[in-house]
Amino acid sequence: MGNNYEYGLGRGFHQKQDVWDVIKQSFREGSSLTKLIYINIGLYILIKVLALLGWILQVNNFELMIGDYLALPATTVKIITKPWSLFTYMFLHYDFFHILFNMLWLFWFGKMFLEIIGNARLIAVYI
Repeated sequence: MGNNYEYGLGRGFHQKQDVWDVIKQSFREGSSLTKLIYINIGLYILIKVLALLGWILQVNNFELMIGDYLALPATTVKIITKPWSLFTYMFLHYDFFHILFNMLWLFWFGKMFLEIIGNARLIAVYI
């Protein structure tokens, strides 16, 4: 029937939560590591949605255009003309396996970093 409670393993009855509510709560209450992972995944999804929109609107190589705009250039002269790329490049991922393995690496080693240097300094190390 339409009750708002479900049985949780080993925890008794608790109120059902929407997946989006759980993600928002986890982001608000989580460590800086959790926030970095969510930001990376969110931006990956956003770029893929924009790429899909570009494909629907028949804009050739739209995803590559986004990547070129946000990626870190190889030359100092281009870095000067695109200073935001010093920050945005670390949130770019080419495909699903790229982000999957980067987020696994970030999760595993981020846990160790949190124990050694603490929550606040992890962001500084990441950036």
